[in-house]
Amino acid sequence: MHHPFHPFEVHRASAPLYALSTINATVIAGSGNGAVLQWSAADPGRILLIAQMPAPVFALCSLGIHAFAVGTSGGELFVVDLVARKAVQRLAAHASAIHAIATLGRNRMVTAGADGRLMVWIREAGSWHMQRNIPITDAKLRGLSISADGDWLAVAGGDGPVRLFDTVLFNETFTFSGHEGGSNCVVFHPQKAVLLSGGKDGHMRAWSMREPKLELLSVPAHRSALYAIAFDPMGLHCASASRDKTAKVWDAHTLEPVQRFDARAGGHAHSVNALAWCGDALITAGDDRRLIRWSPDQNG
Repeated sequence: MHHPFHPFEVHRASAPLYALSTINATVIAGSGNGAVLQWSAADPGRILLIAQMPAPVFALCSLGIHAFAVGTSGGELFVVDLVARKAVQRLAAHASAIHAIATLGRNRMVTAGADGRLMVWIREAGSWHMQRNIPITDAKLRGLSISADGDWLAVAGGDGPVRLFDTVLFNETFTFSGHEGGSNCVVFHPQKAVLLSGGKDGHMRAWSMREPKLELLSVPAHRSALYAIAFDPMGLHCASASRDKTAKVWDAHTLEPVQRFDARAGGHAHSVNALAWCGDALITAGDDRRLIRWSPDQNG
């Protein structure tokens, strides 16, 4: 049975919020003024400044319990230590903004850039180094997702297609038609051989990972571009965030709508740029500088 989600405003930042990541019960948020913020469910009234980047933060990804990767609008990649609360490595990566970061095990990660390039990074002797620099398209690469078995990398391209790569040689093995105007986000279903994508056309599409690889479903999810899709830890729901100022929760098995979060429901007044699940609570962040926790109980 679905229990309605209720809003609890966690924080109002000093700049728009563009990226979210979670490490255990901790939420990390990246903002337009370069601030990287930490919030914990154990202490909801407290927000910590973890690090200050030299440019807006567009991408975040956990690198384990005590570290995470930060991608900026300038194309730089930072490794931040959560305990020391500082950047421990600064890497010149893409020629322009890093829009997504994904990990492949403990010692590899992939970054997607607005320069249309995919970069593979490897950790050796405690430091990260570039292993591959792969040109994909002249358009921006927007989203990344790794399959549960670690065999597949899905890439959302601003030129429209959703591309599948193997994670050994990083050969492009299949291309889905994607979204008119550009694909922005991708996520593998945690319990099915299905890939979800969202695009500038406002649609959420489900693609079969079996042979033949077909489009299974197309849902007119939002009135404007989708910026993020994420499944909850139990695989019961997926959530979507959009430029149309709303976030939505969907049944993970049927993609039927469950709940809509808009300004009237206590949600965002402007574009919802990022979302992440923290346990059974949904965290959303947007251009209105607000970080909102949507809890499935009456107490927030």
